[in-house]
Amino acid sequence: MLAIEKMKNMIQAGQIYEYKDFEPVSKDYKRNTAILIKEGVLVRVHAGIFFAPKRGALIESFPPEHELIHRFLNDDHFVIYNLNRFNGLGLGTTQLYNKTVVFNRKRHGVFELYKQKYHFHRWREAPKKLTKEFLLVEMFNRFKELAEDKEKVVKSLENQIGDFDQLFLQECLEKYGKISVQKEFSELFEKISDLPST
Repeated sequence: MLAIEKMKNMIQAGQIYEYKDFEPVSKDYKRNTAILIKEGVLVRVHAGIFFAPKRGALIESFPPEHELIHRFLNDDHFVIYNLNRFNGLGLGTTQLYNKTVVFNRKRHGVFELYKQKYHFHRWREAPKKLTKEFLLVEMFNRFKELAEDKEKVVKSLENQIGDFDQLFLQECLEKYGKISVQKEFSELFEKISDLPST
């Protein structure tokens, strides 16, 4: 069997591949990959990363997002979120945004991966899953990018800080918060502790 046929047999629609996946079945995998792209079997996503779309489907198929980012970063310490997720924190934010952030340890900048634009934000470490405490810290990290009334959000947070895990929030602030955000929360916690209990 020709090497290119072996490659075709191993390719499954809806999956993501890299050159290294084809090395065991083809010595000339780069040339054969180029042929498969021309035939529409594969689509180039990024340098050395390819997607096998479902051919003939009425609705266009897209790569599984988490796997796509995992392949791009070659790392699993990252979270993906849209700025709209901040609206789910219950702090009165209402604006809609078209910006997807990948908080990660390796890349920084804007990359388009299979028709989707991702804003990669590199930090010294990154969580492996989204939590509302992390999102709260990120919202304050990115407040300059938001069309929100910060005073109203802070006031809402003062009244709803008990909805967040305090110890975990402190951990997220230390790991992922900008120095200015850590200071802002420190002042907020002091203010709240000074308020008379009801």
